[in-house]
Amino acid sequence: HLLPLTNIGSRKLKAVEIDKACAKKFVELNHFAGWAPAQECLALMNGDEVLMVATFGKNRFSKSKASYELIRLCSLSGTVIQGGISKIIKHWAKIHEEDLISFHDLRFGWGDSLKNAGFELVEITRPSYRWVKGKVFLERWATQKKKIHNM
Repeated sequence: HLLPLTNIGSRKLKAVEIDKACAKKFVELNHFAGWAPAQECLALMNGDEVLMVATFGKNRFSKSKASYELIRLCSLSGTVIQGGISKIIKHWAKIHEEDLISFHDLRFGWGDSLKNAGFELVEITRPSYRWVKGKVFLERWATQKKKIHNM
């Protein structure tokens, strides 16, 4: 049973920089893949309440000319921030002159919000693999050699 979503327009929200500890806690609770190390964190706030977080860092994977990557982006669970991605990206662009790249998992839509925020589709890559045993599913990145000893 899905709960009804709360819709909030981004015009009512303020884009601000937040510290990594606050961003990490929010992302761990609201992003399906959890936290990934980042150098910079922005949020959309309604007063003291964090409603959306975006994390940024140096480009990790791509051979593109982009210097920075949008690493994580998520809103408060059950909340849709209309225009939120665009507002955060515009705020980031005011601070930085570098190009920005992002990756989007097509299992969760076609990335129309990223397109509306000014991103351009460059490439669609092949799906990755998963390890499955019974009811346990592990993504490819969770089974990297450097992480396997912790399993």
